[in-house]
Amino acid sequence: EERFLKIGIPYRILGGTKFYERAEIKDCIAYLRLIYQEKDDLAFERIVNNPKRSIGNSTLKSIHEFSKKNSLCLENSSKKMIEENFIKPKAKIGLCSFLDLINKWRNDLKIKKSNHIKLLQTILDESGYSLMLKNKKDLENENRLEILKELLRAMQDYDSLQNFLEHVALAT
Repeated sequence: EERFLKIGIPYRILGGTKFYERAEIKDCIAYLRLIYQEKDDLAFERIVNNPKRSIGNSTLKSIHEFSKKNSLCLENSSKKMIEENFIKPKAKIGLCSFLDLINKWRNDLKIKKSNHIKLLQTILDESGYSLMLKNKKDLENENRLEILKELLRAMQDYDSLQNFLEHVALAT
């Protein structure tokens, strides 16, 4: 599928889901997009509670309302709401943890000049995403782990995170 996309050959998938339309691939891309661009609200919303971090719909709704009211992106709204103590304690712990990880990964990318493939592997490990899939012992989750390995292999064809994200944007 990746090769067909690269050389522009039309194709159809029968009885399955296209590679970039799979939930686990969309999750990984969302992590990478948010690290690359902090104002990506769609990516933020997709992964803020994936895996579970005790950030429920009511917390997300209040972040959205704060964001609209103050003309801020969801990430900056979250930071401001934490500073002003507008988030419930349990959700605050999860949100702080998430924001700390995002900042750490941004530093890995910018300061340490971490390779985008290594960055995704770090994200999968440190976010708990890989562990979440490993803990659910069934064939579907084993397949998801294999698909993530395939994503890491596909990323090797691109020399930077920016180039990879541009490719994904065109492919989807």
